[in-house]
Amino acid sequence: MFVIGFLTASYLVVALLAAVMTYVEQQQTGDRSMLMKTLGFLACAFWPITFLTVAVAAQRSTA
Repeated sequence: MFVIGFLTASYLVVALLAAVMTYVEQQQTGDRSMLMKTLGFLACAFWPITFLTVAVAAQRSTA
């Protein structure tokens, strides 16, 4: 149970840091459309899952 909690907390920290960096970048570049802002924040939430999936698939293919 500790491992799942740790992984969840790690995922949330990474996603939050990515969202903050995206927000800061959007503020520096100026006004963008609401669609681009929304897509940027959704990407922050889902890219760690994509990375984990690819990493697991790569590890299984070599084993």
